[in-house]
Amino acid sequence: MQKIISIAGVYCVMMPAIACTCGSLAGGGYYGILPQFHKNAAGLRWFHRSFETVALDESEIVSTETFTTLELWGRYYPVNRLQLLAFVPFNFSKREEGDTERKHGFGDASFSANYTLFNTSDHCEKKWRHLFLAGAGIKLPTGKYRIGDSKGMVNPYLQPGTGSVDFTFSSIYSVQYKKLGVQADAEYRINTKNKSDFKFGNRINSSLKLFYWQNAGKVSMLPNAGINWLSAAPDEEYGNVLTHTGGNELLATFGLDVYLWRFTCGFTYRHPAYQNIAGGGVTTRNQWLLNAAYLF
Repeated sequence: MQKIISIAGVYCVMMPAIACTCGSLAGGGYYGILPQFHKNAAGLRWFHRSFETVALDESEIVSTETFTTLELWGRYYPVNRLQLLAFVPFNFSKREEGDTERKHGFGDASFSANYTLFNTSDHCEKKWRHLFLAGAGIKLPTGKYRIGDSKGMVNPYLQPGTGSVDFTFSSIYSVQYKKLGVQADAEYRINTKNKSDFKFGNRINSSLKLFYWQNAGKVSMLPNAGINWLSAAPDEEYGNVLTHTGGNELLATFGLDVYLWRFTCGFTYRHPAYQNIAGGGVTTRNQWLLNAAYLF
């Protein structure tokens, strides 16, 4: 039996009559809530995701997968209104199916630029504040893609990298009334074929969050809650669409960001509310995100 692990988001794969597994890569698609967005920043983020795979014609669990990403990221303003972002991930993956298989390595670096189209968030006297950014980016095949498994097979879904050049388009809108606000963001990724003639399906990652800005002395806290919608088209290999690939998922999110002087840290917890991944063969467990950054 061929066992497959998807490497992109929660978009997983289930091959016919075959046990397979699910996916990782939190990547640069998560921006978080945007107070102090106008400052340069550098930080680390830690993502943790786990999944279960079952045979489509049975109820028993075939395998479990765990994906962890430690990501170095930075944000820089070369001129007013234009922000440049860079993300460099290091990925760890583990699949348990009788034996345990592990892989790790640097993932694909990504770069993006956002332009501030509209901004009234700096006007403290205003009760209503608005912020709108739009941008585009590129992901480069800097991560390893040809790492074989214990049988010498190259598994496209378990690799630290994807082997392809991909393009992203994103938008972010935030509106705040006094201390209460709402942020909506969306990212669309266009994936290309890699040298192995494998193409991961294009995907959408969007979210809607409600947040509340609270000051406590020198510390500012930003609790937030919302939803995260992810959707992926089927993958392709040698020009053929792979059966039972892609899918979609709705996650409930809860988080807290804390700001102290030039430092910020926070966490986000994501719980699956609805999912239809790989034709129902893959189930997402809970997901965690931790972050810390220095603002300058």
